[in-house]
Amino acid sequence: MEAMLIDSPAKLLVSYFSESNDSRKIYLVSGISGVGKTLWCMKLFYEARSMNLDVKGVVSIPVFEEETKNGINLQDLESGLFKPLGYKSKINENSIPVGEWQLDEETIQWGNDILEKIRSCQILIIDELGPLEFIEKGGLSKSFDTLETCQFNLAFVVVRPSLIPQAQTKWPSAEVLYVPESELSA
Repeated sequence: MEAMLIDSPAKLLVSYFSESNDSRKIYLVSGISGVGKTLWCMKLFYEARSMNLDVKGVVSIPVFEEETKNGINLQDLESGLFKPLGYKSKINENSIPVGEWQLDEETIQWGNDILEKIRSCQILIIDELGPLEFIEKGGLSKSFDTLETCQFNLAFVVVRPSLIPQAQTKWPSAEVLYVPESELSA
């Protein structure tokens, strides 16, 4: 399936919800590192909320010190609560090393608990599924069960470009949406 560039979350929502649409649809949100995939998901979240749509899921919010990304917080979209997910330095003895990052096991479990409790919503957002989930079957792996069992209209799953083939194998009817580089300055 051919990927398409996306510019406005609002256009997608209006297009889908202006029609009588009962089908579930999964979008794989992708783009180069740092392009603004999380920012795009947060724009989607706020736009959906302004339309009184029920939005649930988790997002990985970058934490910057000056202009350097040195941390990641995991945020529950339903409650607004967040917990520290990762740092470039060791968090504690239970940290999981992933590349240059150390991920907090308790926060990962908290994120999986959130995902496991989601039974229905109109919009489901999962940011992000990476090698830890697709290859090692760890991380926020409850996302896979939630995407199978949750009653949703639209799901937006952030996936790195290198993992799009694995995601398309898992969800063959999913559409790939690439966040354009212009999001960096948006």
